[in-house]
Amino acid sequence: MKKSFLILTILIGFSVIFFNSCSKSDSSTPAPVATPPVVGGLWKTTISSLIFSINLNNDYTYSFVTNGAAYETGKYTLGDTTITFLSSTPTSAPPASCYGLHGQYSFKIDTVNARVLTPRITFALMSDSCSTRVTLIIGKWLKN
Repeated sequence: MKKSFLILTILIGFSVIFFNSCSKSDSSTPAPVATPPVVGGLWKTTISSLIFSINLNNDYTYSFVTNGAAYETGKYTLGDTTITFLSSTPTSAPPASCYGLHGQYSFKIDTVNARVLTPRITFALMSDSCSTRVTLIIGKWLKN
């Protein structure tokens, strides 16, 4: 009888320890942080001696800028090697033809110079019915 009582006590003790350790949460674990998109940041290119920039924000919004003024804004989505732009620029602002249109491009990021490590992104057209955006975005952009 003493042996049975001892075994029962040991089993209850292990059960309490096991279930107690399973129910505890570790409050020291940091909350997950959203990872910024790989394309995020300010990129610049020159077309016909004009400097254009695109700011790809970490909240998945973008703005194309020339001469210090945004001429197209909107949201973008990412695939592994694709980016899709959706213009939300009001129809009264140029280029009105892009308003509400999706433009999908493939992209590749590399470095220009191994010593300088200046990131460069190259966009290639997949599909876009906004001819203004197509003209501006295709090609190489340097990270600012």
